[in-house]
Parts: sequence; C-alpha cells; structure tokens
Amino acid sequence: MVNKNVKDSTNMGRATTSTILRSPSNSKITKRSVQATNSSMMDNIPRELLIEILCRLAHTSFTDIHNAKLSCKDFHEAAEDPCVYQNMSLDNFPLVAWKPLTEKEEAFLTKCQDCQNPEIPYRQAVLDYFTGKGP
Repeated sequence: MVNKNVKDSTNMGRATTSTILRSPSNSKITKRSVQATNSSMMDNIPRELLIEILCRLAHTSFTDIHNAKLSCKDFHEAAEDPCVYQNMSLDNFPLVAWKPLTEKEEAFLTKCQDCQNPEIPYRQAVLDYFTGKGP
C-alpha cells in the first residue's frame, strides 16, 4: 500500500521519486527510490507508427481519437497529421443537421475535406440526391 510520494531533486540533477510503502501484514515502513528520467516513453515510438495507430483509431471512432488527443501531447501533435483527418470517421456527424453547426464543427469538417476524406464527397452526393439538387 503506497502512502506517500516524495519528490527529491538532489541526485545530481536527476529527479528521484521516493515512495514510502507500508506493508499490510505488519507496520514496518520501507522506503524505495525510483529514478525518473526526463524523456517520455512516447519518445521511443516512431512518429510514423504513432500516426498509423491514430489513423486506425480515427477510422473507427471520432470520440476515441478526440480522447487520445486530450491524453498526451505527443498524441495531440500526431493526430493533426493529414492522414488522420483523411481516415476520420464521420458517423457522429448527422447528414442533415437539425441545428446549425458550430464554428468548431465546421472547421473540423473543412479540415477533413481539405485532407480528402472520402466520406465528405459521399455525404454531399447523398444529400444532393435526396434534396433534388443531384441527377
């Protein structure tokens, strides 16, 4: 059972985290020191692989890609790649909007169109066909 985390920066410029552990079976307290590095684990993943993962995630769920962008700075930066917007699922956006789209929603759909998302022209063709504007 972890009771307390204590930061200590006296170890030659490297941050160490001391964790005080209390064993549930006895009341003996032990102290464990863990070295923390300044680099992120995400730095070890190639950017191309991260973009490919986010492209596959974007293809299945807009909500999941949005949550991934909020979780990590590296995910946020990689999710701005045009490949991600090209593969973005637009299932959460209605074909016919019952209320006007917000500026953020319009900017998002415009970015998907600029990145040549194949769902944009399909949705426009279906809308034109059923509103009488199409052939």
